[in-house]
Amino acid sequence: MCGEYQQKGWWYYYLFALLVKTPLGTMGLIILTIFCRMRGRFPRPGIRDELVLLSPAIFVFVVVSSKTGFSHHLRYLFPCIPLAFVWIGQVAQVLSMKKTEQKAENKSPLSLIQSIGLSELIMGCGLWSLSSSLWHYPHSLAYFNELAGGPRNGAEQLLNSNIDWGQDLLHLESWIRRQSGDGPVFLAFDNYYNPFALGMPRIAPWPLRRPGKDALEIEQKNAVPTIPDGYYAISTNQLYEFPWPLRDRDGTLYHLDVRPMKALRAMAPVGWASYSIRVYTASQLMSAYRNSGR
Repeated sequence: MCGEYQQKGWWYYYLFALLVKTPLGTMGLIILTIFCRMRGRFPRPGIRDELVLLSPAIFVFVVVSSKTGFSHHLRYLFPCIPLAFVWIGQVAQVLSMKKTEQKAENKSPLSLIQSIGLSELIMGCGLWSLSSSLWHYPHSLAYFNELAGGPRNGAEQLLNSNIDWGQDLLHLESWIRRQSGDGPVFLAFDNYYNPFALGMPRIAPWPLRRPGKDALEIEQKNAVPTIPDGYYAISTNQLYEFPWPLRDRDGTLYHLDVRPMKALRAMAPVGWASYSIRVYTASQLMSAYRNSGR
């Protein structure tokens, strides 16, 4: 979270994840719902009805947040979201009451203007939420709102399944097919399955591995390695040094050399496969090694 790793999680991890991955328009609707309830803009539902609706959502949120032994996946909160949407939906009553208020003879001009402005805010937040979500569709898994810098900057906030669960390998294949030449595309991708089983053209295992423990490898640990020509496609998780092993073509697990990652993150990639895989050139990787300072 926010570029920090720790042995256990954070009690506020899922609250933070909601803040950076929920469309701002939806958060605006939450604020407007609370405001309208406080100002008595529409009839309140019975307290028993609200407890029946919100108690399961609150219970799931509290239980998941209390499990600080693993702060990983926002999807654990998904059962809360439909119930929250139903609760937010009550603000739509303001839109249906707008025409009624316009016809009321005893309504002051100021109150009428405030009612109309509130209706426009509600519709604006709804359209903002819808358009922000659809703009990035079908790459919804990697979605981050504008406050978090959008999907291309989401890795600064969260990693793991909040960005990448293997969904963009076929987008990488499409990117490779659009490139001229037949040079290799070295892939650093971590997940439960072997990406080479997909039969993608031109991909090869990432050649730059974490040094071992023998004397020769320790001696060469800080040396700049030879960088083979080609493209280098790396998952966002590996770029941000998420401690998962990679799979070689034969399924063997290994860890890549993380020395150039900090410098590489500061460079603009030459290609993107959706938002979870970035592509760099051999010269960029060489420059990153030289500037790594590790």
